[in-house]
Amino acid sequence: MYYLAIVSLIWAFSFGSIGMLAGIDSTFVAMLRLAIAGLVFLPFFRLSKVPAGSHLKLMGCGAVQFGVMYICYIMAFQFVPEQSHLVALFSITTPLYIVLIHDLRQGRFHRKYLYTALLAVAGAAVIKAKPGSMDSLWVAFALMQLAGLAFGFGQVWYRDWKQEHPDVQDHTIFALLYAGGFLTA
Repeated sequence: MYYLAIVSLIWAFSFGSIGMLAGIDSTFVAMLRLAIAGLVFLPFFRLSKVPAGSHLKLMGCGAVQFGVMYICYIMAFQFVPEQSHLVALFSITTPLYIVLIHDLRQGRFHRKYLYTALLAVAGAAVIKAKPGSMDSLWVAFALMQLAGLAFGFGQVWYRDWKQEHPDVQDHTIFALLYAGGFLTA
């Protein structure tokens, strides 16, 4: 829980700090963020711990979850300058995407998961929404939906992969996911 609180604080402050980078190429910013994250995990990377045939799969997952997500996420700030709170608002549908992608991959529909995700989306909308803040922001909104879909796909795909490889520790392979994201950016 302690780590979740730290990550949540960092994530919350990142909306404002990335908003200040609106004049810098979004692909460069995404690539730089992914390079730093990859370097953090590089000392833990163990090539011998990666199951045969998983190298490109993990990099592909990272390409979508981190590469596509960060490019779209950071690009969205260019369309809402000085309104970085809107990027946060546009990300509220991500829990819904995760549930729907999960259900599609499982071939089953879980009504209670859908209702829970819709409740989270509604709660976030009530907390974050400001009247009149949605005027002519469709591009930023579309980019954030693509970012949410990419993130959701990566979350579900990686969880499924982990269930097939429970003996692999996350920190020993995460450098591959960030490498995939970096190469995409």
